[in-house]
Amino acid sequence: VPVESVTDPVTLAVGPGGLLAVALKDGTAVVPDPAGGPPLVVSHRPGAANPPEVRQVLLSPDGGRLVTRASGELAVWGVGTGRLAARLR
Repeated sequence: VPVESVTDPVTLAVGPGGLLAVALKDGTAVVPDPAGGPPLVVSHRPGAANPPEVRQVLLSPDGGRLVTRASGELAVWGVGTGRLAARLR
């Protein structure tokens, strides 16, 4: 997903080397691959019929973790794997 094709962003974060994370109104967060590969797309509540809107995204200082905030909870994701590492309420 090229950054210019992202519509309806809620917020974004800039990480090391210009890495971007964008929160979208549909309950997802997107981290475009700077090398042009497939982006990381995560849903704050995977499988939810109506996932909460992601209100904030953060990238760790090394760019290895993505944090999403929605509905009073945080989710921590591995940028390289797309796997959920932790959920904090």
